[in-house]
Formats: sequence, C-alpha cells, structure tokens
Amino acid sequence: MRLQTAGQVVDLAKRLGRQSAEFYANLAEADCDHRDLFQVYSRQDSRSTKQIEQTYRYVVSDALETGFSFDLEEDDYTPQFALEGAAGLADRIGQAKMLEEIAVRFFRDAASQSESLMADLPGLFRTLARKRMRRLADLAELPRTS
Repeated sequence: MRLQTAGQVVDLAKRLGRQSAEFYANLAEADCDHRDLFQVYSRQDSRSTKQIEQTYRYVVSDALETGFSFDLEEDDYTPQFALEGAAGLADRIGQAKMLEEIAVRFFRDAASQSESLMADLPGLFRTLARKRMRRLADLAELPRTS
C-alpha cells in the first residue's frame, strides 16, 4: 500500500513499534543470556510508539493532514520474522538486525519526507533512527552462540 498521508505514516510507525516490542519481548523469553537487554528494547519500543502517537496527536491538525503528502511504500518497511523458525541465537540476532535496519530506513525516509512541513514529527523520527542504529551496533557485539 502506498503511504501518502501523515496519518498513514504514523500508523505504520506505531505498528512497527508494536511489532518490534512484541518481537523483543518474545526474544527475551527465548534467550535467557540476553533477557535483560531484549526486555529493555521491548520497553523502549513501547514507549517510542506512545511518543509517536502523542506527537502526532498534538502537532498535526486536520488542515495540515489534508495537505501533507508522503510517498512511501508500506511493503518496503514490513519486517518478516518468526522466532519459531530461528534455529539458534545467531538466527535470532540476524532477525533482530533485519528489524532494526528496516526501522532505521523507515524513520529516516519518513523524517526526510516530512521535514519541510513540520518540525516535531521528523525530529522524533530522526531520533528513533539514531537509537535504532545504536541498537544495530549493540546487536553486532552479541556473541553468536548460546
């Protein structure tokens, strides 16, 4: 689906945040060695999702919505993962890295396409992209066996 309004982009951002929070909560249950780290990621994603929703609610008016245009393809930012199919820690971390790469690309693209029309939402998207980049670095440092 083509995303062309702020509402559509924010809905995808919230959905990505909820999926990510759930993914990390499940990963925390499956990986005792890194449970604390993955629980932190899950909580961060839940908070970020709420922050996106609040920022959108307080900043974007109906008048702005009608003139606010994006050009993003939802399928380009939809992660495909399943812990059931992950054979071991290396597979799980690979899935987590893929999820973070998608999130970084989405938040950067959404920020870029919205920066000329408002400040708060693209600023938040850029911040979330930076946080996800740090996560990618942290995930790269995890041992690949458990």
